[in-house]
Amino acid sequence: MKKRLWASPLLLCLSLGAFAGNDASEAYQAYLSAVETGNSKQIAETAKLAYELGSKEYGDDSINTATLALNLANQTRDHQAATRLLKPALPVFIRTYGDDAVELLDLYLALQQHSDGQHSSYYRNYVRISERHYGKDSFSHGLMLMDLANAMTGNNARQGRTYAQQALPLIAQQAQGNTIERAEAEFLNGVYAQGFNDSEQAIDHYEKVVGLFQTLDYSHPYALAAHSRLVPLLEKQGQSEAATTHCLAIGQMVPWQDDIEASPLYRVEPHWPRSTLKRHQEGTVVLKLTIDDNGFVSGTELVENRGSRLFVKATEKAVSQWRYAPKFEHGQAVEAVTMVRVDFKTQ
Repeated sequence: MKKRLWASPLLLCLSLGAFAGNDASEAYQAYLSAVETGNSKQIAETAKLAYELGSKEYGDDSINTATLALNLANQTRDHQAATRLLKPALPVFIRTYGDDAVELLDLYLALQQHSDGQHSSYYRNYVRISERHYGKDSFSHGLMLMDLANAMTGNNARQGRTYAQQALPLIAQQAQGNTIERAEAEFLNGVYAQGFNDSEQAIDHYEKVVGLFQTLDYSHPYALAAHSRLVPLLEKQGQSEAATTHCLAIGQMVPWQDDIEASPLYRVEPHWPRSTLKRHQEGTVVLKLTIDDNGFVSGTELVENRGSRLFVKATEKAVSQWRYAPKFEHGQAVEAVTMVRVDFKTQ
């Protein structure tokens, strides 16, 4: 989910006057500089300092303090702390701008993101204001719905999926759909479909993401993520040949590191031998794996076994089904080796 970095134009304007020459002004300018550079640690630190100093300067009922609270809340993962900042800011925003103002969109979005999912008024007000200002069938409203769907992944997934589905056709209308925004909308719909165990729809959305970036002709994190998610989905459906296409794509996008254990794209957990489980036996198995040029495990070699020999057999059987992104040298996929350690622990 994307993290919103937001600074109020109103506060920026006021800071040049009322904040001039004081510590609060310097803190807020430092926050703006951090936002421009994208340094997340500095953004969080300066947002906190700007809020602490600004709230003393303006008081709790000031729109400037409320805006600083929103900026700070957008930098925290602590839902309770964010809510404590956002709830007092809401009546200040409404009193300042009115209850139907576009300025409330970011505040309602943050409230929804940090809520426990029971506050339908937050997302309903967000949708109402967006529809009023941008138009129900507009591209901009589609983008607003995407932001909302992202904010609802952790607290109201069913409603969030509905908004993601509504956003997709609105965004697809723009430039025949060949846009980054379209790819993001397809990817989010794929995530929701996968979360609701709708594998067919998830595969369809992720494959569209891959296709869009072939058209857009440049690399993007969503392309890599879509390839990575397609491998296990296709393997679980027995479509190993189709999964190979994505293993190869990932291998070309991500350089192989010989000094680091490679991570499988698709993993089957070893089945714990019943006899050892009954005796509460534990163990560790370390294998050297040979990965062929299509990302299949073509061979295993025992490096270490601490425990029953049955653990080795269970591990070898499981890893034989794993899939990797193959190693590429000079543009060609080649055979490579990696290590894997599997622990059998009763806890």
